[in-house]
Amino acid sequence: MNTNPDPRDPWDRRPGESPKAYALFLDYRNLGPYKRSLRALAAREPASNLRQMQTYSSQHDWVDRAGSWDDYLARQDQIDQVEQVHAMRRRHAALGFQMLDIAAERVRAINIEKLTVREALMLADLGIKIERQARGEAVTIDELRTDTELDGPTGADILTALRTHPQLLDLADELDRVMLESKAGDDE
Repeated sequence: MNTNPDPRDPWDRRPGESPKAYALFLDYRNLGPYKRSLRALAAREPASNLRQMQTYSSQHDWVDRAGSWDDYLARQDQIDQVEQVHAMRRRHAALGFQMLDIAAERVRAINIEKLTVREALMLADLGIKIERQARGEAVTIDELRTDTELDGPTGADILTALRTHPQLLDLADELDRVMLESKAGDDE
């Protein structure tokens, strides 16, 4: 509990603290937490004697005031760090949105008639992965095994996904044909 009725910060000049004592306190405070000592201050202030500094320090609570200053600086650094992280996230999100918009424009420009079966399958596989990731579902085989012990999307899963898009029905039929031929070859 703060027993100091003075609303100023602990490192501010106190009533009754002389300008010389306060100037020495500032020099002491600014030595930083790792180098701060009255002896280090006396070495930097040859015009002042150590005994007088000890008196000022005791009368005006230099150790606690300097510690309050250190705490204040640490809090300010934390606040600044949080603000910088938030700003970074906003920048990255904006950049990601721009990049996604460019990619979506290129995907919309694809001439479906000219897609090879292989390209269409790769596109379907990528689309499935993106959708699963966006919905928080497993994307890789390792994730699937730890979540549900499944082996991942099957050809039937890809066919189902393709059939939900009217423009890809022909591709689904072609994939179905290729899979049947492949299965027939395996059975022989």
